[in-house]
Amino acid sequence: MKTVQSRTMTNDDLALGLRLSRQAGLNQTEANWLRPPYFEPGGCFAAELDGSAAGTTTTCVLGPVAWTAMVSVDENHRRRGIGTHLLRHPLGHLDSRRVPTIRLDVT
Repeated sequence: MKTVQSRTMTNDDLALGLRLSRQAGLNQTEANWLRPPYFEPGGCFAAELDGSAAGTTTTCVLGPVAWTAMVSVDENHRRRGIGTHLLRHPLGHLDSRRVPTIRLDVT
């Protein structure tokens, strides 16, 4: 069974984010992908499936409200629980920060 793990995103994950955006037909730019880790450096995550980058998710906390966004899974790794993992992991992170309201931004 393959293992999904999350790690904190870094600027090195810019290419991953752009690739996933293009796969999904989204218009996100380099600036869009650099912004979340800048504002929430500990709240943006890349998922790996057996060590291979497979997806992303970001969070942004604005006072009592947090947003989860940029949830993307590589089309070659879908249907393996990565999307579920990419929603649960940041929820745990935001719960640990005691954010009372969490919203999901989707396209």
